[in-house]
Amino acid sequence: MVNAGDVDAGAVIVFANHSVVARREGASELDVEFGDVSCHRAPGFDGREPGPIPKSELWGVGWWFDCVECENRTSENLGGKMTENGAVCEQCREPSVSEAQGG
Repeated sequence: MVNAGDVDAGAVIVFANHSVVARREGASELDVEFGDVSCHRAPGFDGREPGPIPKSELWGVGWWFDCVECENRTSENLGGKMTENGAVCEQCREPSVSEAQGG
């Protein structure tokens, strides 16, 4: 996994045999400088190359995404929901039937 030092740039999963290759490819994908990223192995994704890892799976392990409605950052921990169209924040999602009925 390659992380940019700037939180707004985010992170990506890159499959590579060497960290320098992962950093270079990740920096390019995130559109940041090579020196601005770090990487570490994410064993949970071993054997999943060439990818991509579905957003719903990344969501389930704590990744955040921008809301498809308002572009605010959201995650499962922040009350968002992952839909077939992408992540929807708590403020934009329609309440479920049980939530609407107070349960």
